[in-house]
Amino acid sequence: MNMANSTFPMSSNPPNTVAEFSMLFLIVGELIGHLLLECPFSALNLHLIWTTSVLHSNLKFILICQSSCIFVRGAMRTVFQLFHLSNVRVGQSGEKILLGLFMFPMNMRNHIPHILVIERFVATIFAKNSVLFVLCGVETVAFFWLWLRNSKTYNRRHAIGGQQQQRQRLSERYQLAENIRTTKQLAPTLLLHLTNLTIVTAGNFLCYNMPNAAGDAFSLAFITQIQFTLITYSNFLIELTILVNHPFLQHKLNWLWQKCVPSCARNNNSVGDSANGIQHPGGRPNERPQQYGQHQRRQRRQCQKAAIGLTDMSGRAMALTQNQDAYFSQLTKFWERKARESTSFVSPMAI
Repeated sequence: MNMANSTFPMSSNPPNTVAEFSMLFLIVGELIGHLLLECPFSALNLHLIWTTSVLHSNLKFILICQSSCIFVRGAMRTVFQLFHLSNVRVGQSGEKILLGLFMFPMNMRNHIPHILVIERFVATIFAKNSVLFVLCGVETVAFFWLWLRNSKTYNRRHAIGGQQQQRQRLSERYQLAENIRTTKQLAPTLLLHLTNLTIVTAGNFLCYNMPNAAGDAFSLAFITQIQFTLITYSNFLIELTILVNHPFLQHKLNWLWQKCVPSCARNNNSVGDSANGIQHPGGRPNERPQQYGQHQRRQRRQCQKAAIGLTDMSGRAMALTQNQDAYFSQLTKFWERKARESTSFVSPMAI
């Protein structure tokens, strides 16, 4: 069986050249989206999410499944379309296998937004232990309702000078702030999943209700190809929003980029130091080397404080009680002492 003819069958009345060129343009556009955008970004997100230890295990597992489904779907669609363009005969059984390989992750990806909403719902209702129950049945409206509910709860409990301020443990305050931040970060992703479902629903509606579309094989194939091409770029936007809206993944990506391209990291440091009025020693005007060293130590202390400190929903330092403040002050001093010891240590290989 010819896979091209069976997958995108032609009508009894051959379409004109414009229609054929439009179909070819959509197929090539889908392949470009898979090879240059969808698969590379999903693989990058998969690596970043898999190697990070900051995300909650529930959310980490969901995001790994999402990126895996998008990557497998994109890879299988690429193979599918290459067979189609090259007019390769794979037989009926081979065609069914290829269809299953990209339809299964696509259907599984369609369940991801439901799972995201359920996970956020459980994390909000059961703030102390979110893995005791498994709930279902909420959709996009409930997702944004949870966002507003968490924000109002946070503002009511932690408003400065409020008359009915409720005292909470540090872990509960931090978890509530994380719930709000995570909901805001996942909102664009959920809307893009809804966009995917809207594209599929609109395409199916056209196939069943457009005049003469049901009996025209080329029209059905053309509408289907439009769906696949639009969903490809929507999947890329899903991966991009996850990467852009999540600060931990974005920080890890910057670290990975600087590690792979060290020249960029040196250039960034030079630009930042020049903006702060600091000049480097060695090959440059050596007027303030002491100030440069102080600047480097100050930046290191700020990074250490940011790494061990807790932030509220707006990214500012979370207000602590006296005991908690003393604990984090001791922890900061411990890390500063460790940093001094590491910088003063001289490797025997360097002697």
